[in-house]
Amino acid sequence: MIPDGYLKNTRNSISRSKYQYSRAGVMVRGSSVTHLFYSDDPPLQYHKRVKKNIGHLKGYLAFDAESGMWLTHTIPKYTRTDKHKFPSNAIPSGHMAICITLPTEYLNSICHYLLYCHPNIYKKELTKGVKKILDKTAQSLFSEKPHFIGKPPFVEEFRFHSKAGVEFFGYAKDEMEESGKTISKFLLNYNIVSIKV
Repeated sequence: MIPDGYLKNTRNSISRSKYQYSRAGVMVRGSSVTHLFYSDDPPLQYHKRVKKNIGHLKGYLAFDAESGMWLTHTIPKYTRTDKHKFPSNAIPSGHMAICITLPTEYLNSICHYLLYCHPNIYKKELTKGVKKILDKTAQSLFSEKPHFIGKPPFVEEFRFHSKAGVEFFGYAKDEMEESGKTISKFLLNYNIVSIKV
């Protein structure tokens, strides 16, 4: 079951990300695009890959050497790596998703951000072209043993701009960090209303 007109509406981010995602070749075997799928509640065929001590986050990214997209969301069991299917159990819950098209220069920061969050990664591939752009720590996110952050400081903050020039503030924290104090400090530093990416 899909909400009426949801995926048919080309103005919604899921439809656009579906287009970008398919166009990027991630859904095709032997992809030449760097990609990473993560979720604390992945599609059923990946449930055996759920590890202990993982972060509560969901999303995927796909990049080539020039640009890519990052979709972060709250939708349980979304998405399979071979096709997009909006799960019917997510419809009544009002889940959200945000898809951002970015220059690949920000992928290093995104990888560091994710290393603080301890994502449950269920599919990944790092291409040679993108590997050259990433530092060793960021590259580890695509390995069997990512270098998750386990020592203070347990907080990562960064700014980035979409291809359309929209500025975003990224904020990541490990479960060891006390949320209230950290978020207050983050908001004071940037004098903004919180946007949790």
